[in-house]
Amino acid sequence: MADCTPLEIVDILLVLGESFGSYREAARLYQNRYPNRRHPNASVIRTLKIRAQQGQLIRRRAKRDYDVDDVRVLAVLATVNINPHISTRISQRTVVLKNKSYHPYHITLTQFLTPNDIRRPVLFCQWAERMIVHDANFFKYVLFSDESTF
Repeated sequence: MADCTPLEIVDILLVLGESFGSYREAARLYQNRYPNRRHPNASVIRTLKIRAQQGQLIRRRAKRDYDVDDVRVLAVLATVNINPHISTRISQRTVVLKNKSYHPYHITLTQFLTPNDIRRPVLFCQWAERMIVHDANFFKYVLFSDESTF
């Protein structure tokens, strides 16, 4: 379970006291009493109780800073530099890249012809012919640009 808010921690510990220290009973009671919140299981409630006894209710996550000369850091940065399209799903690589503010890019080709692309200009030309037949001065009032979006 992700970090709990201070209000959630207090409510969980109060429910644990009401259930006379039974973690399973506390989990069940908390779920019934607060249906719209996240529901901790017995082991999460036990961990929160231990943290409360040690005075560590606010969880401080340790940031891991990588040394510039660390072989792993250099290997990851070199790999991404050689091939910027490489997947960064591996957590170690992702963390190293994030710490070094290095964001590899992925090119996504979106400009290509589809079967519908040929039909649209033809339909436009047919429409234009009908408009000219209807009104010979129609294109005097049309603004053309060098971009085409059909």
